[in-house]
Amino acid sequence: MYTKRHIHGFTLIELLIVIAIIAVLIGLLLPAVQKVRSASARLSCQNNLKQIGLATHGIHDANGAFPPAASKGGTTGPTTAADTYNGGWGNPFFNILPMIEAGNLYNSAAMATPFAHFNARTGYGTPTSIAAKPLSIYRCPTDPSYPAGGTVTPTVGSARQPMAATSYAFNFQVFASSGGGGVSSTDSTGINGAARLAQTFPDGASSTVIYAEKYAQCFTSSSAPINGPGTLRGSLWAYWDAGLVYYPRFGWATWWGTGTGAASKFQVKPTPYLTETSKCDGARASTSHEAMNVALADGSVRVLSGTISGNVWWAMCTPAGRETFQLP
Repeated sequence: MYTKRHIHGFTLIELLIVIAIIAVLIGLLLPAVQKVRSASARLSCQNNLKQIGLATHGIHDANGAFPPAASKGGTTGPTTAADTYNGGWGNPFFNILPMIEAGNLYNSAAMATPFAHFNARTGYGTPTSIAAKPLSIYRCPTDPSYPAGGTVTPTVGSARQPMAATSYAFNFQVFASSGGGGVSSTDSTGINGAARLAQTFPDGASSTVIYAEKYAQCFTSSSAPINGPGTLRGSLWAYWDAGLVYYPRFGWATWWGTGTGAASKFQVKPTPYLTETSKCDGARASTSHEAMNVALADGSVRVLSGTISGNVWWAMCTPAGRETFQLP
């Protein structure tokens, strides 16, 4: 004799209740997950700056000075060894490559003419272009302007081929310093830069910014509130033309007045940043976080609140301004 078993399933109401509970749990967990992801990305950006700062210290220890803000030799390359930084021709991001575990890339930039040296222009315009190689250490994961594929094709200047972007920039006030702590008024590109830890930072290495975050692409609008040149600017890590808009720097004099002084204070999440109505200023450092991550001259990394004043920011950019300030 067979006994009939009745299998009871969920009723529709019970199923809806379970679904509702799951939805509530997801709603509670999602913000927490997003916060964890955001914190992880922020830490990644900070770690990149830390490695870049330490690499700059390493190259300083090896050569007795920081790399100059720009290399001599115009836009085509050096003519004598005196135009290079210990044999390297390019901006600071190029010259620190051997110290960020990119020595193979740096070595592949070797040129034999007009003498043996390492040149950021090597392979320019070809698939082997050094300047077109995106590097993860030069990208902040939260930079919304960082291009797909990692490269930008400049539309102005001497370089018109794809070049790799960066989410960071160097402080012109430091890397253009001739060693004694100030920037020469006759050296607008910083080719005579030779900052030294023992001489250049009377304000203190622990309170001077050497690198900061900066959007890889930033349209500097010609209308208020920026009133700039109406040009797409940004940061390309190997860009060698120091006089033009993609050079990865901040803290230099611009004709629209926001490159130096209190007006140069960094931007927090400028939006939009790529249109004619852009709020992004290509002269200034810019961050995708609520606060700015910076690398200091002593090798440390610090988070600067968006509420600090422009005067405090500028005091932290000048290595020998002898200003006094207190961070919030």
